[in-house]
Amino acid sequence: MRRVFFFIVSAFFLIAAAETALALDVPAPKLVRLFEAGKRIGPSTGIEACERCAGAAAFLRGELLKKTGYAFKGKGGEIVIRIVPETEVKGPEGYAIAHEAGKVVLKAGSEAGALYGTRTLVNTLEKDSQGFYFRKAAIEDYPGIRIRALHLPLIPDASYMKEVITRAAVLKFNTVIIMADDMVVYKSHPELARAGAVPMETLKGIVAHAKGLGLKVIPEIQLLTHQTDLLKTAHPSLMLNAHTYDPDKEEVYGIAFDLMDELSAVFAPEYFHIGHDEVWGVHWATKPAVKDNDRVLTAEAFARHINRVQEYLKRKGIKTIVWGDMFLHPSMFRRMAWKQLHGTDGFDEALKLISKEVVIADYHYYDTNDFSTMKYFQKNGFKVFGSTFDRKKNIFSFARYAGGLEEPPLGMISTTWFHMTRMEKQIIDETIGWSAEAYWNPMSQWK
Repeated sequence: MRRVFFFIVSAFFLIAAAETALALDVPAPKLVRLFEAGKRIGPSTGIEACERCAGAAAFLRGELLKKTGYAFKGKGGEIVIRIVPETEVKGPEGYAIAHEAGKVVLKAGSEAGALYGTRTLVNTLEKDSQGFYFRKAAIEDYPGIRIRALHLPLIPDASYMKEVITRAAVLKFNTVIIMADDMVVYKSHPELARAGAVPMETLKGIVAHAKGLGLKVIPEIQLLTHQTDLLKTAHPSLMLNAHTYDPDKEEVYGIAFDLMDELSAVFAPEYFHIGHDEVWGVHWATKPAVKDNDRVLTAEAFARHINRVQEYLKRKGIKTIVWGDMFLHPSMFRRMAWKQLHGTDGFDEALKLISKEVVIADYHYYDTNDFSTMKYFQKNGFKVFGSTFDRKKNIFSFARYAGGLEEPPLGMISTTWFHMTRMEKQIIDETIGWSAEAYWNPMSQWK
């Protein structure tokens, strides 16, 4: 894995004046002091790195070679990179940079922290009439949100998938969620693949690329709901209605478990996201479409399905994630955007019926002031992720709320949805940038 850090694209930073904060692309380090004096470097400068820091050292050498033309193969240890106990740098992804006894010393709590630190260190490099030098610096940095995930629908353009994932890694995301659905050709059920679906080998390559950048990768299949993207076309007899399969038909579990087995073998995940949002006929936008003879999913069947899938994944050592909208009645949270509170028709009661081991992804795409659903889920015994979309103020506001909770959430998820499927690159880049800053520094204010 260490070799792949040669391929990571560096984020570009701007150095502020002495004794001031470092102005970065994103995310900015939390504590920075810079001084005019610094460590001179040249062709004979050496980098001393611990074995676990080999990837970070390779990245540093590559970036410095581009900037200075020096290979940095000297035998001295003028630049030192080492792993220290997490408590010294405020967690596994924390790092600190200081100038000690004529050396530039980077301490990190893990390989990831070392890599983040080298990216920052590169951007303290300056040049004057005498050559290159690192500005003397005292820098401390660590993430405010533990799991920082980017959610991506799988698209046919594998190269663009990898480009977006690389950008996420550069900006200190540590997790990617890939929603596969019918966009991959499953070996067990090839009939499910839509036109343009990618071979499983292509998905393996995307997952390997993400893991090579140090990211954890979570698979998602939208089970039960949104079945226009999975079972509807190939297995119409299994459908409860036009958008939901029938959870009381045993055959659906055989198919679902086959698909989850294939993806689990590729991802080797800690978590598996199984969707379950926007139940057709209960979700506000679909209620007008319900006819007298239409069958609509019940809250009890919804909960039973979640529990059965969760039990299956648990036996494989995998934790289950579901979206949280169907557990939230609009009357419970009157200051929130009602369009993301879908727990009408008794579905809010389903929260009492599902296993407390299910992890809930609490999404807010419009709100800017009230995110108390996250605390509501926690009080009911659930671990949670927060989830945002493409609105800058919402991203920063929700991250700030999450970062200030007495019980921190597991993490935050930045979604791209149709922007990714349409390859709307500017919006995607902006969303990733805003989310990276907000999740790393949740107490920062949006601008």
